[in-house]
Amino acid sequence: MYKQLVIGLISALTVFGSAALGRSFDVRELRPLRNGIDALETGDISSREAEILIDKYLKPYVECVSFSGTVMVVRGQTVLLNKGYGMSVYEHKVENSANTKYQIASLSKSFTVAAIFLLVEKGKLRLDDPVSRFIADFPDGDKITINQLLTHTSGLPRYVFLPDYQDRSQRMHTTKDLVDWIRDKERSSSPGEKYAYSNANYAILAHIIERVSGEKYGDFLSRHIFAPLGLSATGHRAEIHAPIKDMAFGYVPVGIKDLYHSPHHDYTSSTGAGSLFSTTGDIYKWFNAWQSGELLNKQTRKLITEMVGSPIGYSWHTEKRVNRDALVMTGWDGVGFAAQFLYFPDEKLTVIVLSNFNMSSITVEIADNVAAIGFGEAYRPLELRTTRISSKDELRELAGLYRFGKDFYVPDSTIRVVESGGNLLVPAEPPFPEGGLLPLKDGSYIHRQHWFRLSFRRDDSGKVTGMKYGDFEAKKET
Repeated sequence: MYKQLVIGLISALTVFGSAALGRSFDVRELRPLRNGIDALETGDISSREAEILIDKYLKPYVECVSFSGTVMVVRGQTVLLNKGYGMSVYEHKVENSANTKYQIASLSKSFTVAAIFLLVEKGKLRLDDPVSRFIADFPDGDKITINQLLTHTSGLPRYVFLPDYQDRSQRMHTTKDLVDWIRDKERSSSPGEKYAYSNANYAILAHIIERVSGEKYGDFLSRHIFAPLGLSATGHRAEIHAPIKDMAFGYVPVGIKDLYHSPHHDYTSSTGAGSLFSTTGDIYKWFNAWQSGELLNKQTRKLITEMVGSPIGYSWHTEKRVNRDALVMTGWDGVGFAAQFLYFPDEKLTVIVLSNFNMSSITVEIADNVAAIGFGEAYRPLELRTTRISSKDELRELAGLYRFGKDFYVPDSTIRVVESGGNLLVPAEPPFPEGGLLPLKDGSYIHRQHWFRLSFRRDDSGKVTGMKYGDFEAKKET
């Protein structure tokens, strides 16, 4: 059942992004910033002051081996911070830096969107073109349009949850291979019926880019996007074993403080949807190119704005973050990398967090708190318990099997907690590793592998009866 739980969490986190992360908290729990930080609101803070504040905030994450990556903060056009934390290669103590490259997961989709619209501008395709124009004999190919692929309304299945995905993700694929794999899979809905997030849409788009342009997907992006915009640290991972300077290794958190190397994964299985690597600096350049119209013309940008109702367009979306409107991109590849991009248009504040830990939501938490620091507002510090629970009886009382309700991502799924060596752990269930519960000063915990906060429930007599996991309740069965 834990395997089902993990798959459900992956599904929910990928579909709903930060809205599904159980991130909500009472403002009374927040710690006020120290005196003198009001300068942040006026933009008067120096980069050194920003670095001191953000270093202090991130220190406990790094010390408990729960964050490794690069953080960039820009106010207007002034870079307040672009700094690495943790290690890009832990075995050799190679530190992360502003130049470290990371897989950027679903942030890759924004480049695929741009490639499609470049071809639209050249008159090579139209948004209402059916897939059948480019791929013969594709089921429902006469009904599925380019626009439906872009907006995840085609009804194509989520191939990352197909039984053979694990095997396929470990070997190299052409975009035609991906099309042939997807074509006969059962649909989640009829074309145009509803939104249903699926990387399959962007795999098909990558193949269409190749068919229309006559160039391989990575070559097209390099020639028409990366090179013209000066994105020299960005690329498509076409050869998994090819050396890439300053490339971070991906890691999987295990237990309370351990790390494993990410499992082998060939990123050509994610071509179009999550195959690119980049740096914080290049992601910022990329955003500016979108904003300035450097890549796409005004007519295209107007079309994008009208069709999706935001000033950026496909693959970018708007959310309320830190009580403000923000343009957002979220990425997590489920293998070894996570990414978060925030831009607050009213305040002109940009926050970019790239990580080489396979932790689905920690980049969201960090980006929000760093943004709060940038606004001179209260943020939520990570306050870990510094001493272990001395009583094994208490730990054993918390251990047990907990069952979620019908409202959970996977209805009626369970999670088991065990005591081991003075810690609380969630046992491994291959291919998923052992999870650790990090104790916090307030008596709650964080499930380190997914960075969900949880607390145990007791009845009036003090007996443990359940847990709150994010925004969900689970009852203790044993």
